[in-house]
Amino acid sequence: MKKFKILAICMAVLFAAGLAFAETPSTLKRNVWNAKQTFKHGVAVEGSVEMDSGVVSSTEIADVTRSIPLQLGAAINKYSVNAASPIQDWQAGFPGLTASYGIPAILWASGENASIGWGFMLPADYSSGLSFRMVASTNTQGSPTLWALRWALYVDAPGASIGSTPFSQASVPNSVTAPASKNILFTFSPDATAQASFAAGNFVTAFFWPIDQRVVSYFGTNGTTAMRSIEARYTSTQ
Repeated sequence: MKKFKILAICMAVLFAAGLAFAETPSTLKRNVWNAKQTFKHGVAVEGSVEMDSGVVSSTEIADVTRSIPLQLGAAINKYSVNAASPIQDWQAGFPGLTASYGIPAILWASGENASIGWGFMLPADYSSGLSFRMVASTNTQGSPTLWALRWALYVDAPGASIGSTPFSQASVPNSVTAPASKNILFTFSPDATAQASFAAGNFVTAFFWPIDQRVVSYFGTNGTTAMRSIEARYTSTQ
C-alpha cells in the first residue's frame, strides 16, 4: 500500500510539472496567430537576412511603386498664366465635368485646348520616378496619331521664390488605331531636366490639354477628348 501511495504522489508531481512548463491550448493558438500576423503584414528589413543558402540585403529588395490619385473634381481650369478657376460642370463651359456610360469625366469640346491641372506635394518617402497615367477617350476615329495630349510641369521648392518656370514636355500621341469610344491609356514620363528638380517636400503642379489635328470630312472638325481617370506615380524609399 505504501508503495502505491508513493507512486501516486510521484505521478501527481510529474503531472503538475508538465502543466507548469507546457503551453495551454489557448496560449498556443494565440502564439501561432501572432506569428501568422507578422508574416501577413510583412517584415521590415533594415540590415540583412541570413538564409540557408546566402544573404539577402535590404538593397536587393524590389523598390515600391506608390500612386497619388488625382480627383477629377479637384482639377483647376487654367485660362492664362494668372487666371484659373475650379473645374465646373460642362454646361458652364469647356473643359468641364460630365459623365458618359455612367463614368465621370472631364470633357473638352471639339477644338477646345484649355489646360487643366492639379497641384500636390511630393511625399516624404519620395525617391525617384515621378510619372503620370491617364485614361482618356474620344468620339472620333480620323487619323489616330493626330490626336495627342500635351503637358507641362511646375516644380516649387520650400523657401524658393514663387513662380517657377514650367518644364514643357513632349506631347504623348494616341497609339490605338481606332480610338473612338475606347479607354485609351496614356503614360507621361517627365524628361531628365524635370526629373532632376523633384525631391521629397517639393510642390508639383501638372497641366494637361489635348492637341487634336484630326479632320473628319463629314463634320469638318476634330473630335472631343474626355479624361476619365488620372494618377501620379513614384518610387518610394524602402
